Amino acid sequence: MKKLVPRILFLTIIVSVILSFNHKPTKSWGQYYSYDHNDPSFTTHQWLAWEALQLFGTKQEISWILNNLKNFWYGVEAPHNKYIAAAYDSNYNQNYGDIRDYKLLFDVTGQHVIDDSLATRAQTEYNKLVNELKQNEINETKASFYAGAMSHYISQIGFWPFVWNQGLWGPLDLDKYIEVESEIEWGLREGRFSSGQDEWYNTYFNLSCSPIQEDTAYNITVNLANKTYNYAQYLENAFDLSWISLIFWDAEFKNTIAICLMNSAEAIFAAIKSAVKEANLKIITIETPVARYDNATNSLEIEEFQATFKDDSGSHRINDSNTLKAEFTHNYYDELYEQHKFSTYRTSLEFNETSNKWYYLKSFISNLQPNSNHTIIAFFKLNNSIEVFSNKSNIFYVHHYNATIDRLDYTYDKNGMRELDVFNISVQVHDFPGITEVNESIVVSATWHLYVKGEGNPIGDNAGIQGRDTEGNYALGDLIFNTSSRCWYSNGNDIGLVYTPSNIDLYVLVRFTLIIPVGYYRYYWNLEPDYIPFLQRNGNVTFKTRSHVIEQTKPLIEFNSENKTLNVYGIKGWSDYNHTELDYFEMVEKEVLGSDRRDVRCKVITEDGIFARISLELEWSEEYRYWYYNGINVSELPDGKYYVVAKMTTNNMNFTFSHYGPHSEYFIINNGHHKYLYAIPSFFIIGLSIIPIYVIISNKVEASRK
Repeated sequence: MKKLVPRILFLTIIVSVILSFNHKPTKSWGQYYSYDHNDPSFTTHQWLAWEALQLFGTKQEISWILNNLKNFWYGVEAPHNKYIAAAYDSNYNQNYGDIRDYKLLFDVTGQHVIDDSLATRAQTEYNKLVNELKQNEINETKASFYAGAMSHYISQIGFWPFVWNQGLWGPLDLDKYIEVESEIEWGLREGRFSSGQDEWYNTYFNLSCSPIQEDTAYNITVNLANKTYNYAQYLENAFDLSWISLIFWDAEFKNTIAICLMNSAEAIFAAIKSAVKEANLKIITIETPVARYDNATNSLEIEEFQATFKDDSGSHRINDSNTLKAEFTHNYYDELYEQHKFSTYRTSLEFNETSNKWYYLKSFISNLQPNSNHTIIAFFKLNNSIEVFSNKSNIFYVHHYNATIDRLDYTYDKNGMRELDVFNISVQVHDFPGITEVNESIVVSATWHLYVKGEGNPIGDNAGIQGRDTEGNYALGDLIFNTSSRCWYSNGNDIGLVYTPSNIDLYVLVRFTLIIPVGYYRYYWNLEPDYIPFLQRNGNVTFKTRSHVIEQTKPLIEFNSENKTLNVYGIKGWSDYNHTELDYFEMVEKEVLGSDRRDVRCKVITEDGIFARISLELEWSEEYRYWYYNGINVSELPDGKYYVVAKMTTNNMNFTFSHYGPHSEYFIINNGHHKYLYAIPSFFIIGLSIIPIYVIISNKVEASRK
């Protein structure tokens, strides 16, 4: 059952293509769209291209592909799916998704090519690839994409339907091809890029490919077509449609299919190899560096090692005059020796002109990770080469040095501006050679952070929830070093959009990451201590932010005494924070964090201040930039004198205690009827309090009784 849908899809595509020209092959292997462009599909074409890459003995030749495998896969898919090429070619609509437009046909004798459009198309991608590899600054992303696209155009010709000589052999039985192709596709181990390289294989075929002589994509495609042509008639005639699965295939038939698959992979290898050679790409080889680290002085030494490159003129040493880049960086590992992080910091290597080797003299090295294992990796870049990195060096261990944050002060709303001042932050290193004070020269980052303290919870070393404002932004900032006071500070930090509920307090935490390996142990009750690779300190003073205060205009009203309808308009509001206008964006459109408590409404109130049971959410007029509501039906209200009030609530205020703005002018309802009015309490639970709110209940009676 699982094969029913794919086969129907294949047949539909094939029939449509066959109708477009005499015997043009229909669907190539694995032509599926990658619906998730972040995780491209693994189809037969990707599998064959991956098998081709395994034939390179020197991986430096194709490191530009191996470092960009996803782009390579996108290239493989592009001849079938033009949309995947949009990131690589502005004319992707014309240049890709065109696999069905090309073919490679022989005359009736099978000796001469009469249509070479597919070979020509493969050569076009080959030329793009060679041109990119010739650049001094190679765009590895594009080069990988071109190599992938070229691979698809080449391997398209590796199966018998694509070289079928209808004039010599008669019509092609499409059902046989569909069945064979489906079985090969079903053998793929995994269908996604994210599955990982260990899963990129076919369970039905274990190919034994060998390198072949490199050549241009055009020649390789024609040569592959000739090889496939030799098997075409046998494969067509030998396949038995009663073989419902590959496990029933005749051994000779399966072996011949495997040969065709191997020929395709070998052809891809030969074309990529030729492109690298034609571009005269410099292939860099780097000896594995050996590193020694001295924990007493935090100094690193890299022993002399050799780096060479090879091009069409031979093998050469990389020296100080022909290199664009000669650097090293480090990895550090967790306690299980799993690579934890690849450092972004690089340091220049030194060159010894006598020995023609590279080294790093024993000296201070920054940004090592405390209490961690490390390795060194060297990088080199030349003109007309890609950047190449070495194997990892030996492992060395870096312990930590002791440092403390000795003081931290802060104040909030000192000038009534809802600003936070953080100051008097003193940081000292206690046992690092030559360094005691922490200033800008040894700081990677120095930041303050607002944190939330829950009701009743102590401020512990293990900081809790980081504070955010009502728009979802974390409240944090950079610290500055004061060269006069020799302390760190950050004043005038606007935290006006941070709201503090009644059961929450805030405090400040400061954090320092240094270029020297410092940190501290964080202890948990009854657990092993956890080492933190930076410095931080929590303040012991808590505070609450000040709620916003809303200023509103007086509502304007128009009362129609005939039909008893009321229009309310002209309502504007501003927050006292930055005098922010409370327009439609602020009250409706703007993204907010968590529960949205924003509200803009009006209520009708009796002359005596009793709620008349009419409460409506207001609408916004962009033309007049005010809030309004038209056509309020007040006909059911008893005779009397009324007014309207409006209320605006934002996420930066306590909605249970927010106030109504000024009331409108009075309007009078006179229906000519007497009504009995009762003010009865209606109870609402707000928090843990029960609050009686008096509302109007009316009971109409006739003006006269009979």
